[in-house]
Amino acid sequence: MRRIFTLAFALSAVTCSYQNLFAQCVPLAVTNCTAPTETFEDRTTITGSGFTSTNFTLQSINGNNADKFLESSNFGAGPTKTLLSPTFVAPAVGQTLSLRFDLGGSGAKITALEIIAKTTSGDIVLCTGATTTLSGVSCFNFVVPSTLAGKSFQFSFKFTISGTNNDKLRFDDFGTNAPNQGSLPVKFTGLNAKKLAAGTQITWNVADEINVNRYEVEKATTANQYTKIGSVNASGKSSYSFTDASNSPVSFYRIKSVDEDGKFAYSTILSLNNGKSVMVFKAFPSPVQSMLTVQHQTALANGKITISTQDGRLVKSIAPGAGSIETKVDMSTLGKGMYLLKFDAGNGAIEIMKVLKN
Repeated sequence: MRRIFTLAFALSAVTCSYQNLFAQCVPLAVTNCTAPTETFEDRTTITGSGFTSTNFTLQSINGNNADKFLESSNFGAGPTKTLLSPTFVAPAVGQTLSLRFDLGGSGAKITALEIIAKTTSGDIVLCTGATTTLSGVSCFNFVVPSTLAGKSFQFSFKFTISGTNNDKLRFDDFGTNAPNQGSLPVKFTGLNAKKLAAGTQITWNVADEINVNRYEVEKATTANQYTKIGSVNASGKSSYSFTDASNSPVSFYRIKSVDEDGKFAYSTILSLNNGKSVMVFKAFPSPVQSMLTVQHQTALANGKITISTQDGRLVKSIAPGAGSIETKVDMSTLGKGMYLLKFDAGNGAIEIMKVLKN
């Protein structure tokens, strides 16, 4: 919840060391800020919000649940205070990563601020600064580099404070356009079926299994009429299997992941014809406006996805990850019309379909 603070700041000319792509990283006008995604209202602990810190605690004004924020003090014991955000997933390379927060308090002065994107492969400094006034709402936009694109990361805030033990620094109304990792559906990395004496064994591999309750196995004897035939509880593994005891010469299988909150997502579709399984080539949504999801056979290291106009002009080429069965294709820069989507698995298997761009 936004409020008026009396904290004085001594930050100016915020300089960005973001891979040397920017000379300055000046806060945007408040009217350009992304909306808050965490106001801390109705939280009972700081960890309930996904933030972690040994320097900040959850506080409120007179116990009012509608007026909560994170607060740090005791600056005489140490001038540097750090705060770590929940885990998010960065946008695609070249796209904008937006950030906002509301700072306030009383007495303390911020003499340095550093904002870092922490990833499993290392830290990426987004902004460092030491002189323009920053008070109340501040918002930033960063152009995503290849080292961050699509990765899971956390915002790390490092404040250097000039103040006494009685001064306070407050952090509130955090916002970003990056999706929270916990809100994303599980990533299916493999799907296979094989005939056994007891029936057909369906095996699926997953990654980023967060907040998943169960996997439901669905089957069809035609390509679009699916029925649930079983369920497997999620248990934090990377591979699961289920055996279909029935015997059909032609079957289609897909896996439905169901989250704890009831949200769900589907795997790619697997076709089993007389004991031979193959991924069904599929792309959605159709028509597409920005991001197209392409589900395909397992791609080899030299696999390729291309987008061409109907007269054969190549407009986009993407290398899917080796071993992947699903690839995202950004169509936002292409004009409206019909395009040809071509998938080359890298082993001579080629599939083509039409895609309509709105």
